[in-house]
Amino acid sequence: MLFFLAIVFIFVAQVQAANFVGKVVKVSDGDTIEVMHQGRAERIRLAEIDCPEKKQPFGKKAKEFTIEMAAGKIVTVEIETKDRYGQTVGEVILSDGRSLNRELVKAGMAWWYRTYSKDESIGALESDARRLRIGLWQDISPSPPWEYRKGKRTARKLISSEFSNSRALHGNSSSKVFHQKGCKYYDCKNCSENFANRNEAIGSGFKPCGICKP
Repeated sequence: MLFFLAIVFIFVAQVQAANFVGKVVKVSDGDTIEVMHQGRAERIRLAEIDCPEKKQPFGKKAKEFTIEMAAGKIVTVEIETKDRYGQTVGEVILSDGRSLNRELVKAGMAWWYRTYSKDESIGALESDARRLRIGLWQDISPSPPWEYRKGKRTARKLISSEFSNSRALHGNSSSKVFHQKGCKYYDCKNCSENFANRNEAIGSGFKPCGICKP
């Protein structure tokens, strides 16, 4: 029994040691802040919620809400994990004991991030905000920020693909010969240069392939 209690005590001590108290020195957006910790500003991503992106409706208001609630104030950061970028993810407790994460959801300034949360109580806060049409729920059909980000990534891929397709000629950086699509050397090992047209290729010091004659 004593051994069990000792293990529990050690576990609790480790959890408490991971948490920290510090001053909020920067608000990047609604759900990302920086808090002083061991002499440096540590970036904190608010756990289990997702605020609208800056260019989305209510993105600016969500940031303003977080500034009003936490900027320049002393908070407690209850660390949950680190994300894939090494950024600290956790719950931020305000000096009056309220959770900044939950206050954002209550005010209709954030979504419950279901993918990374199983806390149904946060979902209940979101449901209440929806029902009362508070904050972002004033819009008829608000777009979740994770869908917005997905859309932006897809758009970037399309632009990249269109750019690649528009560069119809490939140039061999070793031989300085360029080839057109359909040529057996079009995707050669050293064909790392891309040109939109014949003049661009020749102007870059490349000569046309004698086989495909671009």
